Amino acid sequence: MEGPPLTPNAASALWAGNTDFKPVLQCTDLKQLAPASGKPGTSRRFRVHLSDGTHFMQAMLATQMVEKANQGEFDPGSVVRLDEFLCNTVHNRKIVIVLQSTTLGKRAVQGSPTNVADKGANPQQQQQHPGQHAAPAPAGAPGQQQYNLGYGGGGPGAMNNGGGGYAQQQGAYGGNPNPHQQQPPRGGGGYNNAGPGAYSSGGGGGGGNQYQNQYQNQQQRPSGYGGGGGGGYGGGGGGGYPPHAAGASGGGYGGNRPQPNYAQRGPISRNEAPARIVPIKSLNPYLNRWTIQARVTNKGDLRRWQNSKGEGTVFNFDVVDAEGGEIRLCAFKDACEKFFPLVEVGKVYLISKGALRPARKQYNPLNSDFEVYLETNSTLEPCLEDDNTSAIPTIQFNFKPILSLEQCATGTMADVVGVVLSCDAAVTIQRRDGTDTQKRTVSIKDDSNASIELTLWGSYVQDPGAQLEADLQQGRHPVVAIKAARVGDYQGKTLGTISSTTLLVDPDIPEAGRLRNWYDRMGGANSQTVQLNTGPSARRSRRVTFAQIKDENLGTSGKADYVEVLASIKFIKNEVTSYPACSLQRNGRTCNKKVSPTDEDGGEKAWCETCQQHTQVNHRWMLQFQACDHTQERWLTCFGDVGDEIMGCNANEFKRYENTPDMDHVLGTAQFQRWLFTLKVAEDTYNDETRVKVTVQRVSKPDYRQEGEQRAKDIQDLLQGGGLPTNAHHDGGAYHNQKKPRTHEYGVGGGAGGYGGQAYAAGGGGGGYGGGGYGGGGHGGGGYGGGGYGGGGFM
Repeated sequence: MEGPPLTPNAASALWAGNTDFKPVLQCTDLKQLAPASGKPGTSRRFRVHLSDGTHFMQAMLATQMVEKANQGEFDPGSVVRLDEFLCNTVHNRKIVIVLQSTTLGKRAVQGSPTNVADKGANPQQQQQHPGQHAAPAPAGAPGQQQYNLGYGGGGPGAMNNGGGGYAQQQGAYGGNPNPHQQQPPRGGGGYNNAGPGAYSSGGGGGGGNQYQNQYQNQQQRPSGYGGGGGGGYGGGGGGGYPPHAAGASGGGYGGNRPQPNYAQRGPISRNEAPARIVPIKSLNPYLNRWTIQARVTNKGDLRRWQNSKGEGTVFNFDVVDAEGGEIRLCAFKDACEKFFPLVEVGKVYLISKGALRPARKQYNPLNSDFEVYLETNSTLEPCLEDDNTSAIPTIQFNFKPILSLEQCATGTMADVVGVVLSCDAAVTIQRRDGTDTQKRTVSIKDDSNASIELTLWGSYVQDPGAQLEADLQQGRHPVVAIKAARVGDYQGKTLGTISSTTLLVDPDIPEAGRLRNWYDRMGGANSQTVQLNTGPSARRSRRVTFAQIKDENLGTSGKADYVEVLASIKFIKNEVTSYPACSLQRNGRTCNKKVSPTDEDGGEKAWCETCQQHTQVNHRWMLQFQACDHTQERWLTCFGDVGDEIMGCNANEFKRYENTPDMDHVLGTAQFQRWLFTLKVAEDTYNDETRVKVTVQRVSKPDYRQEGEQRAKDIQDLLQGGGLPTNAHHDGGAYHNQKKPRTHEYGVGGGAGGYGGQAYAAGGGGGGYGGGGYGGGGHGGGGYGGGGYGGGGFM
C-alpha cells in the first residue's frame, strides 16, 4: 500500500518547535539503541528518522511505541502520521518524541532527504529553551546589579546605594525582604546621611551621594561614601568615608568595630554553592536546600491528562541512593517535557530544587513517606560512574513471602521473588474502553511452599513473557524478581503488573541464588504447594457461625474473608431470581454481562454492550435467600452454577415456572435444605452506603459421618479437660463469642447450648432450636434436635 502524500516542509516546522499539526512523514531509518543498563527487563529504545521528502528530523519513540516498532510499523519506507508528539532540545540537539502515531502505508523512500539540522541554526542560537536561563554573570561583572542579603544589610541601591530603607520594608534581621525586586530610590542615608538600622543590627550602611554612588556602581567600586552608619546595640555602622580614612567607623556601645576583612572586594552576592548531598531517608519538609545522588530504577510512560483545570503531560520515575533509600519523582507539563528525555534507567543523577510532598500510598509502592515534584527550575545532572556511584544499587527490593500475601489487602503493592512453574500463552483481550491489550498468566512459587498467579499485562507479555515461555519449553524454571506488583483478589489472591512494575529474570541478587538452590537441590521442586489463587474450593476456609461473622467484623479489614458455615435455607425471595446474561465467549470465558433483550426471535436475542454484538439470551441465577444456623439468620446471594446446585435446575428451566402455581412448589422444594456454604465476606459500597455483603462461592451437602466424628472428637476433648478449640471446625464452635447468655454448651449428662433447649448434650436428650424442635416439634417431627438426624446423637 502506498499511503497518502507527505506533508511539505514538515521537518522544518518540527525543527521550529511547531506541535499544532499532525504531519504525515516517512521513516527512512530505524535504529535500536542499547539500554542504559544491561539488566534484563529494561525497556528497549528506538531512534527513527522522519522525512517530508526533502529533509528528515531525528525522533525517539516513547516507551508505549516500542511494540509498534517491534511489529515493523517504523521500518524504512513506512508512512506514518504523528498524532501526539513533543519537540525537545537534548544535548544541544533538537529531537521529536513520538507519543502516538498511525501507520498509513509503505512505499519506497521518497527523494534524497537531508538532515534538517544542516540547514538550520543551532537551536540555542535561535531561541532559548523554556525553563532554561542564561548562566549568571560572576560577582562584580559590569552591568550586573548585586544585592546584599547579609544580616543587617541595607536596601538595594538603584540610584542610591545607601543602606537601610524604611523599617516596614526590612526583612529578617534587617535584611531586604525581596532582594530580587528593584526598589525606587529611597533616602536610606540620602545625601551624606546614614540609614537607620534594624533592632539589634549593626546599623545601616553609609548613605553617600546618590549620583556619586550611581557612578561608582557602574565602575563596580564600593559605594557608601556618604555619612556614617547609625550605630547599633553592638557596634557602629560602616562609615561614609573610603576605607582606612578618618571617621570610617561609627561608634556605638562597645567601641569602634574593626574594619571587616572583605573591604574593597566588591558587592556581596547570593551564595550559589551547591547544597551538600543528603540521604533520601533524611529528606523532610523542613530541609530547604538539598541535593540527592541516586540511580534511576524505574521510569514510567509519558501520559497525557485532561480535566476541568486544563490538560498537560506527566511522568514519574523512581530512584535509590547508596543507603538504600527510595523515592518517587514526578514532573508535570513544562517540567515533564524538559526532563522526560533526560531520564534514563540505570543512570545516576544529582537532583535538587524539587518540592517535597506526602507520598500517595495508593499509587506509590516505595518505602518513602514523601514524593518529589520537579519544577522547571529543578536540576538533574548526570554523574559519571566512579567509586562513589558504584555503591548505589541498581534496584532495591523488599520481598515478601508468597504465603504472606494472603493477608495483604487488595490493591496494595508487593515485591516477590519466585521460581516460574508455568507460563501460559499470550492472549489478546478487550478493555472496558473497547481497546485491545495482551495478557499472559505465569505461576510462581517460593520457599514458603506457596504459589500464586502473576498476570503480565501490555509490554510485559513479550518482554520478558516470551523469554519465560521459551525457558519452560526447554525444561528450565527461571527465577523472577518482581518489584511493585499489585495484589488482586479474583478467586483467591493474585498478582498483576502495572506500568511501574519492574520484572527481572534470573537476577544477580542473593535472594534469587538462595531460591535457586532450594528449588534444585533441597527438594523445593517436589514439595507440597499451597495455591493461593485456585478459587474458593482450594482455600483453607475456617468454619464459623453467622454470629461470628458479625461479632468478629469479618470482611471489614480492607480484604475479603472466606469462611465456611453449616446452615439451612429458610426463605428464598421470588421477586427477582435471575437476569438475562450474554452467552458469548470473551477473553477465554463466557461474558455473563447483563444484556438488553430485543424484539427479535420473541425476546430470545439481546444486545451486549460489552461485546458490542447480538447474542442469545442465557438466563443466569441471581438468588437472594435467608439462611440460618443455631446462632443467627443471614441474607446470602448466589449466582450461576451455585444457583443450579441449590435449585436443582438452571435459570432457563425455572423461567418456564414463573407466574405459575408450580413456581412456589419449586422454591419450596429448595427451602429447608441443609448445606455447607463457602462464603465470601466483603464490604460493598452502593449509593455511598457501605455494608458487608455475603456471597456464596460454593455449596456442598454436609458429610454427616464426618460431622458426627468431629462432634465426638470435640466431646472427648472436653471430657479429658482439653476444652473446645477456639476455632472449632463444627457448627457450634463459637458459643464463647455470643453476647446472649447461654447454659453450658456441650454439657455432660444434662441439656445445654441451644436457644433454651438441651442441644449438644453428651448424655441427655437433645433439644435444638427452641427445645424439642425447630419452634417446638418443627421440621420433620423432632426438628433439628430431639433425636433428629440419626436418632440420639447428632443434634
